[in-house]
Amino acid sequence: MHSSDESPVTLVPAPERGVWRLGKKGHPVEYNRLEPETSQGSSAGRFSLATYGMLYCASDPAGCYAEALTRFRVQPKMRRLIGNHWDNQSGNMGLGRLGSGWRDDHILIRLVPAKDAWFLDVDSEATRAVLSKELHNEFEAWGVASPLTDDHIHGRDRRIARQIAAWTVAQRNRAGHRLAQGIAYRSGYGGHRCWAVLSDVDLETAEQRPIRLEDTALRKVAAEFGLKLF
Repeated sequence: MHSSDESPVTLVPAPERGVWRLGKKGHPVEYNRLEPETSQGSSAGRFSLATYGMLYCASDPAGCYAEALTRFRVQPKMRRLIGNHWDNQSGNMGLGRLGSGWRDDHILIRLVPAKDAWFLDVDSEATRAVLSKELHNEFEAWGVASPLTDDHIHGRDRRIARQIAAWTVAQRNRAGHRLAQGIAYRSGYGGHRCWAVLSDVDLETAEQRPIRLEDTALRKVAAEFGLKLF
């Protein structure tokens, strides 16, 4: 990792073997973009912008599964309330059950960015210090006090993360090229390393992998989330 010439933000390269993407079969590389109808909710990704597409990836398949399966996660309180009541009802999959259809509809691919691609590490204290200074006016207007914390970046108010993404896109190095090709961040689900890759970054597809029931990473994440695989 290194700091840029202009400001001491931390830039990191992608893993040597690339990043993993969990996507729909037929079109797994689908960039997420902020649209008017998704700007207030969670349909658009945390770092998504209206001007650039973002491709959300992880360092390993487990990170992909953690991000994708969180919406199926069963909270302990809900499990206690419902118990096994839904299990035998016609038309219901049962609480916390994930059928084979989900696996059949998705695929894992490994993507390798160019070797000169760098990503802004938003978990770095150095990066957060620069962002707090550079975006002071915006953050102050939203009631965000320094220093930036995980709760700010990964919290419910996605304006903060999206402002960071917009700032990242605008930064240039001394050669006039964009400083970073995306954002590296830690997932809120298990702390997995994740990557938001901008849509104009060249990516080589190095591997495709079907999602199998016996996948140990899938089974581990499912167990952590209280999900049963079928």
